[in-house]
Amino acid sequence: MNRFQHQALKELTDQQVRFAPPARRLEHLTRAERLLVEIDPVKEYPYQYVVFRLTDYRPDAYPDLLISGQDLIHDLGVIIAELARSMPAVPVESVSEQVLTLDEISKS
Repeated sequence: MNRFQHQALKELTDQQVRFAPPARRLEHLTRAERLLVEIDPVKEYPYQYVVFRLTDYRPDAYPDLLISGQDLIHDLGVIIAELARSMPAVPVESVSEQVLTLDEISKS
């Protein structure tokens, strides 16, 4: 997958993956998915707004950083992938949707 367009968003994601507990990462993943569908590719978004939307925290870092909507769409995709990849495996018994094995899928 392509890497981040903005170092600030990479740093935020690295911090989340390394230090946030799984439940918090899942919350941030859900927030990133919600934000992704709201982004207008032709607008610019303040970094601090993005962080607040993802984490419910208002940072002091990068107060002047504006991120183009197009770059933000890209980086949110990377954030979502990184957070999803960092989540622990979920026991199949706890999943509310039907889960198929590889053998079941290959017989379809």
